[in-house]
Amino acid sequence: MKALLIISIVNFVIACGGTDKPSYVQNKDTLAIARKDTVKIIDSLRSGLSEKENTITVSYAAIACGCPQWFETKFKDIAFLEGVGKFYVEPISKDLIDANTIWDGEHLPLTIKVTGRFSKEKGIPRNRFTKEIPEEAQVFWYDKIKVISPE
Repeated sequence: MKALLIISIVNFVIACGGTDKPSYVQNKDTLAIARKDTVKIIDSLRSGLSEKENTITVSYAAIACGCPQWFETKFKDIAFLEGVGKFYVEPISKDLIDANTIWDGEHLPLTIKVTGRFSKEKGIPRNRFTKEIPEEAQVFWYDKIKVISPE
């Protein structure tokens, strides 16, 4: 499981390079350089995530604000989600479905099951899908995702 997380983090770090093709594909010299840099970045990201891996079922709140939109589904019956902690979700790799692009603007509930780790500190999500300035909140970095509803 740890190996899968490390591979996913490596894919994420390489994917953030800004090109369609990872730089390590281009030549052997670049591969060696990419590995050295990637190890440093992985260690940095790992230190910012909680030790415990969680599998949680979350739902999308569809609130018109720059605030976090995701919450644990077990709290869905609380009126107006009063006092319920909301957070951002981010894929650890661009190869995963980005949960923030699933909602079609009409059909709720949008519920997914994700496995990953929470950030230790509040932050701004990498992928912002709001016109508002996003609020800082915890980010749940997932390496597995399953769409539960709508199907």
